[in-house]
Amino acid sequence: PVEQTINKKVYQIKGTKTPDHRPRVIHVNVSLKDILNLSRNEGVSLTIFLTALYVLSVYQAEQDKERDITISVSIPINLRQFFPSITVRNFFSTTKVTYTFLEGEEVQLSAICQDLNTQFKETIEKDALEKRLKKLIEYEFNPAARIVLRPIKDLVLKLVNRMNNRKITVAMSNLGKATLPDVVADYVESVYFYTSVIRPQFCMISYKNQLNISFTSPFEETDIFQYFIRFLSNENLEVTIDSNRITREELNRS
Repeated sequence: PVEQTINKKVYQIKGTKTPDHRPRVIHVNVSLKDILNLSRNEGVSLTIFLTALYVLSVYQAEQDKERDITISVSIPINLRQFFPSITVRNFFSTTKVTYTFLEGEEVQLSAICQDLNTQFKETIEKDALEKRLKKLIEYEFNPAARIVLRPIKDLVLKLVNRMNNRKITVAMSNLGKATLPDVVADYVESVYFYTSVIRPQFCMISYKNQLNISFTSPFEETDIFQYFIRFLSNENLEVTIDSNRITREELNRS
């Protein structure tokens, strides 16, 4: 994947692991038109707006704000919009955007939106993508890499992946607009998707006139998602929420 280099120490979210390692899943449903109006008021795409709100929610959920906090978000990029391809395999990359909250800073969502928007536009320029893709291809076809024994290569890749994860606070994914054949569309009210995660993440997909957001986390805590949802409610958006039960106390509730 194509990724942005991050030199600052990145904030890592900690929490209580779920008892049997099933993910905490929270589905949120809002009007697509209403939330698009919020993003347009900020002059950014819906992806950037919700990513900025997620970054702000992560910061608000942190108790210790007596320091600078850099939050990094991994965002997928559909490469088909830049490089024509007929492959049926996944053809995507990822980039990272970051925002640093300075100690004592008065937090403004608008500032986060504009900062992330600038970063994202720079990373998805075709020339920048081509440059990074060529570098990755060079690694792929490096003769030295081809003769390395598989166990050694797997170990190296595992270490690289671990180092890369240290540069990511949270992640998001956007599948865009979902459409179904007319023969079944009238029978489907909502479409959701989510992924198994090693860190808090949100996924978004729109269907008909609704935007469906799925939060997933390996932790029991829901503070981040509560801040996120509370913001939408305070903006007079009608929000529908559904959550799974993961702890013994939650499962024992009637």
